[in-house]
Amino acid sequence: MSTTSGALMVSAAGLAEGHRAFQEFLLAGERYVVAGLARRGAEERFGDFYRNLPEPVRRNAEGYFKKQALLDRSQRVAVMGPYVQIGIAMPLNERTAAALPPVNSAVRSELAALRGEIVVAPGGVAAPPPPRARSVRHVDLVLQEFTVEKSNDDTWRTRATDTVHFAVTTLSEKGTVTTKLSKFGSRDEGEVVKVDDVRLASIELDRSSTEYPRTLSFKIDAVEKDDGNYNAVLQAAKEYVQAYVTEALIARGIIVGGMWVGIPIPPPLANYLASYVKGWFDSAVDWIVGLFDNPDDLIGTYTRTVTLADDELRAGIPFTHRFVGNDGRWKVGMAVMFR
Repeated sequence: MSTTSGALMVSAAGLAEGHRAFQEFLLAGERYVVAGLARRGAEERFGDFYRNLPEPVRRNAEGYFKKQALLDRSQRVAVMGPYVQIGIAMPLNERTAAALPPVNSAVRSELAALRGEIVVAPGGVAAPPPPRARSVRHVDLVLQEFTVEKSNDDTWRTRATDTVHFAVTTLSEKGTVTTKLSKFGSRDEGEVVKVDDVRLASIELDRSSTEYPRTLSFKIDAVEKDDGNYNAVLQAAKEYVQAYVTEALIARGIIVGGMWVGIPIPPPLANYLASYVKGWFDSAVDWIVGLFDNPDDLIGTYTRTVTLADDELRAGIPFTHRFVGNDGRWKVGMAVMFR
């Protein structure tokens, strides 16, 4: 098996479950903000998310949930889908899923296959192997060049410029979720900007295990930032999503007693979790930017996965992606690098 990198092979189950989880998030937010409920599960997790928001965004979120609580049933179905069937007496936890309508047959089949991939954890955490002279310790996503081919702010009143930001959410081989926002200033339409392998994100491989293959993912959001709090909200959202990923890994014996036991996430499960992260954040973007007085504009999103066959150092893997959306188009050259 060779090391590979490419666009995420989207898991229909992961994408659907991520979208459904965001609908649960919206119901949890309403219960926490309007009804003052913070029971174990999604309500408690939402409380942690809410307290970590910047004050202006928190005020706007409070206003949003008060309005959501006044929607009629058809409007609530449009926003929260099957979660409108969950009565307020039922906490939003792992047992809630049993009360929801079933997902479609394709998603059910994939989830059944994933449930069959139960990993038996070893008796304890293995001692780190002796370091090799030339082995991969970090996998980086680097920026090499970008061009604002069509400006998001190209109007008769403004210059054709975009303020370029990249927000990257990573998922490591042991299920750790991280986020990072990088800023590249205001750039004119048509300007080719070359940079010297600026690191957008990095995943440090855990050396307490020699098990391979290992699958990692980088979710890249191209953001035309005006004046908002995108990064702060992204950091708070990361913690919310991390709780789900951790629960999934505990169920499969990859995390025991709060510790990773050295078993990398199997590639099918890694794709499912990366798709879940994508589904949740894709669903969240419109809601998040709507909380800003001067909203950030999401130009586009792209998820890149890397599967390492072993820890041998190798050449970087360059790639180009066009982010298109909200009347903007950016051409971006990046690379997955190993060190």
